[in-house]
Amino acid sequence: MSAERREAARPGLQWERTRLAWDRTALSFAAFGALLMHLGHGGSHLTSLGLGVGTLCSGWAVHVLGRRRHRRGVSLRDRGVASRRGTLAVVSVLSALTAVLSGVQAILFH
Repeated sequence: MSAERREAARPGLQWERTRLAWDRTALSFAAFGALLMHLGHGGSHLTSLGLGVGTLCSGWAVHVLGRRRHRRGVSLRDRGVASRRGTLAVVSVLSALTAVLSGVQAILFH
């Protein structure tokens, strides 16, 4: 068995990898929000500024939800209980909403 497969087979690291994925997602939201805020900074595109702040706040929410899910998942793993998937639905809705609002902003102002 290769070292990569042995690493993937270690269930103890699953939650740490998941936490890192949540952090990357939150960072992506924050970077996109900062970009939108930068585009709206001149005052001519107030909607970009608003969408940027909203997306930046969504990034913060994804970060908080990811950390909470990580703590809960590790706790459940240690007790031998299966985890729930409700947080994933919330982040999916946030992602879809961000994509739709960004598309609307791009159509209206560019």
